[in-house]
Amino acid sequence: MATPRVGPAWLVVALLGGAVLAVVLVDRLLRLALSSDQWLILLGSVTAITGAAATIAAFKSASAARDAARETHKAIQAQLVTSLRDAYASGDMLTAIHAVRRWKKGEVVPPDSPMDHARRMISHHFQKIATLGRKRLLDDDLLRVVAKANEVALFCQVIEPMEQQVSGHYDRSDFDLLADLYGGRDRLPPTVGPTEKR
Repeated sequence: MATPRVGPAWLVVALLGGAVLAVVLVDRLLRLALSSDQWLILLGSVTAITGAAATIAAFKSASAARDAARETHKAIQAQLVTSLRDAYASGDMLTAIHAVRRWKKGEVVPPDSPMDHARRMISHHFQKIATLGRKRLLDDDLLRVVAKANEVALFCQVIEPMEQQVSGHYDRSDFDLLADLYGGRDRLPPTVGPTEKR
């Protein structure tokens, strides 16, 4: 069943009808022989009704703003996830991952060497993820999307020992935060490739 369309003529009639009703109402109120107390009560009632309407409008506006903020937060999270997954899937990152997997515990990582650059690239990638998690820009479920268990294992089992070798005063908090997503370091899967010096 089709809904009848209301044309501009009906809108004009409705507006005129509303205006006429308002004029009649104001005329009736002015003709009332009310005492000053009755006028104050009437004015107070009108003010209370107007305030209630304003409160309802403000509540609806705040609710709409909260919903818009939630949707914006989701959109930002989606962008972050896409950007971080693309960065991890890049050719440069793949080259860096292959390089650090060839490293063996105890080997010296010379400053500014290709191995050091690979370590830094991977380390900075996961430090970004940990910072986003710490600042609650990504919740734990999305952290697991951008830092999968085998990737965190590489970070904790290969990159962290390299960090220890390069600087004994490194910050463990990023390693702990990401390992805790999977129940701690002892629950991470083993990394592929040699990490022990022979």
